Amino acid sequence: MSKETIKLLSPTPDHLRHYKLFFLDQSAPHLFMPWVLYYPKDLNAKFNNLEQHKRIKKSLSKALTQFYLLAGCVKHSLYIKCNGVGVPYVEAVAKFELSEFLENPNSSEHNKFLPYQLHNVNDLIGAVQVEKLSYAREKKSRVNVSEKILFNSMI
Repeated sequence: MSKETIKLLSPTPDHLRHYKLFFLDQSAPHLFMPWVLYYPKDLNAKFNNLEQHKRIKKSLSKALTQFYLLAGCVKHSLYIKCNGVGVPYVEAVAKFELSEFLENPNSSEHNKFLPYQLHNVNDLIGAVQVEKLSYAREKKSRVNVSEKILFNSMI
């Protein structure tokens, strides 16, 4: 397993560095909502695992420039400081078939797929974990996002 921080490809402009939260979001508890995205391995791809991970990190860096709030942190439950620090990025290997996990889900096992334990996220807004399922031809990405960002972006 490896951990690093993926930074924005270009810095957040000064006028976008503070994003005020709505009143309801200011009073709501900070929740971290994991999303899981499953991608089958492209058997025709000409990339090895190292090249694939480089491409994922580069794409994430580009995307964060557009979705800069994900690379920020919640401050005093009042605003998001968009300082361009980046997002935690974790690469891991799981030693099972995806079908095993989906057929026999075990809620106590789900935390193993998070880049952070849910009680340790503090003011973190976004995090990404990419897992290679070692016995399968699949790759799983877990994207974790603070609910404050999700609801603000829907309004």
